[in-house]
Amino acid sequence: RVKAELNRIRERFPAAFERNERLVAKIEARIGEFDARSIDTVAAKARIAEAKVLITEAKALYEALKAKIEMAGTQLTGEMSKPLAIIEEVRNSIKNLVEKIKAAHEKVREAVKALKDARISSTNTEE
Repeated sequence: RVKAELNRIRERFPAAFERNERLVAKIEARIGEFDARSIDTVAAKARIAEAKVLITEAKALYEALKAKIEMAGTQLTGEMSKPLAIIEEVRNSIKNLVEKIKAAHEKVREAVKALKDARISSTNTEE
């Protein structure tokens, strides 16, 4: 059962990275469109840059987590010296990783809001 859960973890996080990266790419494309129309996109660009940093940090945490999972898997199938300590360490790593992914997604949301605000303010100045 523990091995199945660890395998599910291995599959779940790369999918989250992919979703966030797709969102970042879409927002960057939209930023390009806004730049072409001379709409201020500085705030959105800053949020997207922050999101990219968080995604990179999350990927590094994931790589470390994979190593811990491998270690946990071998130790759980072999001698169970400290299984609860190993599981708790993996659990804490997962919690940190989830927080990074959520923070990155929040930055993407802030970028979208900044673009909406920029579009609204440019529409108001054109009138």
